[in-house]
Amino acid sequence: MKKLWIVGCGLLLWGSAQADPWGWGPSRRAQVLSRDHAQMRRVDRLEREGRLSPWEANRLERQDRSIRRQEQWDAARHGGHLTWREQRRLNGEENRVNREIRHHEWR
Repeated sequence: MKKLWIVGCGLLLWGSAQADPWGWGPSRRAQVLSRDHAQMRRVDRLEREGRLSPWEANRLERQDRSIRRQEQWDAARHGGHLTWREQRRLNGEENRVNREIRHHEWR
């Protein structure tokens, strides 16, 4: 019985290691993409409320698309994952877009 339990735990650990072999997992990518989607919802809301002109909204959406393309390119280079440096750089770019969005929210 004890052997069976040890084998079961080993298989469980092995399975979880196979799902995320490097320890970065999809969580870095999911964090970047979820932030990206949240910012786009805010841009759409501000445009609907009239606090952003269509030109300004398009400019912010272009910047965001550029960040998304960079994220996809980075992830493709590492088998669908982002390194912590890539996540940090992408978050810095998102921070710049976020400051612009906040500027329009406070108008």
